[in-house]
Amino acid sequence: MSMPAIRKKVHSELPSGDPALLNRIAWARRWVERDSSLEYATEAQLKAKAGSGKRSRAEQGLALRTLAWHALWTGHMDTAMQHCLKAEGYLPESQHRDARAGIYALLAVVHYTRGRLDLATCAVDRGLWLLKDMTDGEAAPAQTSLLLARATVQRLGGERARAGITLSRARELAPEEHMPLVEYCTARWLLSDGDMVKAADHAARSVDLASRDGNGVMLSYAHAVQASVHTAEGHPYEARLSFAQARKLGKAAGDLFIDCIVHTGLASVARSEKNTDEAQTLLREAARIAKRENYAVLRKGIALDMAECFETAGDYKAALEQHKLAWRLQDDMRMR
Repeated sequence: MSMPAIRKKVHSELPSGDPALLNRIAWARRWVERDSSLEYATEAQLKAKAGSGKRSRAEQGLALRTLAWHALWTGHMDTAMQHCLKAEGYLPESQHRDARAGIYALLAVVHYTRGRLDLATCAVDRGLWLLKDMTDGEAAPAQTSLLLARATVQRLGGERARAGITLSRARELAPEEHMPLVEYCTARWLLSDGDMVKAADHAARSVDLASRDGNGVMLSYAHAVQASVHTAEGHPYEARLSFAQARKLGKAAGDLFIDCIVHTGLASVARSEKNTDEAQTLLREAARIAKRENYAVLRKGIALDMAECFETAGDYKAALEQHKLAWRLQDDMRMR
């Protein structure tokens, strides 16, 4: 939709065009009305730019926070980072603790996606520090996001027991709208721990909750983790169906990260069916996306899967090169 069309639509729904109200609506709608949320945030930013003073600057920052959130949830990590850094300039920590904590949660995801677990940890720590004097009720959304980011960093860093404890704390605090994400993260954790029965339960809950709430942002990820569980359980047909749902939703949203996850997941299904050619084709595309977008968090697994494909095909030299790539990526995964 063109910018004039966006402005016309928003103005037709909200004639006053007050950036504060536009920002509140944009943030409230982010999970369930992605397009509308983006439109309102874009218009809020334009309105705030036309103003002056601290209030207008704050509204610019809040609009950028929403735009960063949407960029992150479509896999555009560079754009998300840029919006976050700009938003920080408009939102002093002393006056906007909750919003800044939410921005630190976004930055944590960007950092661990790029393989910088150290920077992700710092972002989480800073965000939680900002919320330390706020009540759980006030801080629950940002605190939940920060704790889920911490749990992911812990899981990626091999601290699975700690990740489980952190996930439990996030579950205690999570508002209803965050529950599909909590269930998704829990399913991923259990999947990495090899507990397929519990992983299947939490993946199904994520799908059910996202479907019930109309949470289109999370639904593609919920289907993807459910598909991964089906693959691990030896149910390739069901896995392909779930991955197809994830791909359809991700494509509609232009989500590059879920596209990479789906390619990698379908390659696992193909490998389980002894279809090495299909697996290699899918993994090459996944590797291309992950390298271009700097999804370091996915590249190691893709390299190891590719190595297995080459080994199965008898190309041990190529398999060794992929193992070397995986080792290098692991070394580059900086931990605190």
